[in-house]
Amino acid sequence: MRILVISQRVPYPPNKGEKLRTYHQIQYLRDRGVIVDVACPIADEQELRYAQMMQDKLHINLIQAPLPNSLPAYACALLTGISLSAGKFYSWELQRLINHAIEQQHYAAIVCSASSLAQYVWRYPAIDTLTHNTTLLMDFMDLDSDKWQQYAQQARQPMRWIYQREAHKVQQLEQRIVTEFSATFFISDNEVDLFKAHNPALSARPIHAIGNGIDTEYFSPKPVATQSLLHTYLFVGVMDYKPNIDAVMWFVEYVWPSILRYSPQASFVIAGMSPSKSIQDLARQPSIQVTGFVEDILPYFHQADIFVAPFQIARGVQNKVLQAMACGLPVITSSLGAEGIAAVHGSELLIADTANDYLQLIDRLRCPQNYQAIAQAATQRIVDDYSWDGQLKQLDELLGLPGPTTPSEPAHHAPISSYKRVLA
Repeated sequence: MRILVISQRVPYPPNKGEKLRTYHQIQYLRDRGVIVDVACPIADEQELRYAQMMQDKLHINLIQAPLPNSLPAYACALLTGISLSAGKFYSWELQRLINHAIEQQHYAAIVCSASSLAQYVWRYPAIDTLTHNTTLLMDFMDLDSDKWQQYAQQARQPMRWIYQREAHKVQQLEQRIVTEFSATFFISDNEVDLFKAHNPALSARPIHAIGNGIDTEYFSPKPVATQSLLHTYLFVGVMDYKPNIDAVMWFVEYVWPSILRYSPQASFVIAGMSPSKSIQDLARQPSIQVTGFVEDILPYFHQADIFVAPFQIARGVQNKVLQAMACGLPVITSSLGAEGIAAVHGSELLIADTANDYLQLIDRLRCPQNYQAIAQAATQRIVDDYSWDGQLKQLDELLGLPGPTTPSEPAHHAPISSYKRVLA
């Protein structure tokens, strides 16, 4: 079987939500003997290098073209009535290359990793033939229309209008995809239920939940599990992403001063690439460290005492929460941050929606017995329920693959060299 995966970005390195998920899906399918071609726009020279690294590592065939400049893409989206997301990630050159690949390879299935990518399928000239002969799968990941609506509720004009428009356009896109694709899936049952609540007329369509997994060989507890004086608090994430920014800023404003009054030597580490100016400015406080990009995130989990995820805006399952749990690090998160995570609240995961909640739970963790019990229970939950193979086995049924066998070394397939275009 040969399939085409269309991705918004190069899904490599697997160091953030959507890249991590798509990378492991590709790896899983390759280990199952599927020939995988990956099509994606390339934003810059760094992404081009990542694309080559992924191709070499996973032995996949790559279809690539430069991503157009954002401002003209947004302007075109506004003029043509499509979502800004769809405009941002569309490339006419990539469309031409995808069309050529479909004609030549006759894919058994096409998997899109975001709603904005459905247009690459719909703009194929022989779309009726394609939909008749090819399984079309959409990985929505999160319910993006709801995320944009959350943005709108917290924004002022003119951004409120922009976010509301995006929420409406993306919802229209989601509805059409669920109607026309063979099957769709979200990251959790919560996302599926929310979509059905917003779109009851589409509840009978094949909509699935395929969760994220954790590499427990990498994300593992520190060699010596000790409970300290709760001096180091940690948040990790891409720090120019609005939900991450809002979470950190809320924590620093409403919770951190009280922690410092009790523990003047406490430190808050914000680890992640591309920190916004507002996040960088937090480093002016002696108790706060902003790392920027780090090559290896594991030492930060191992050096921390508590992981905080105080999300005020969120959709889907938070990988960072699962990673912290796998590392035996007690997690305190908001109700939004806990959505879709199969963990017992209070014994495997702690939920705090107010500053006072945080302070009470931190006080509870100062008891060594409570700390160790929650750390161990969290790690066991990840081991029991969050392997990538276990999460992705639903792809076998959706793609009509035979039952799993012992993975073997992926075969090498000749790259589709004529489809490539290198950035000038």
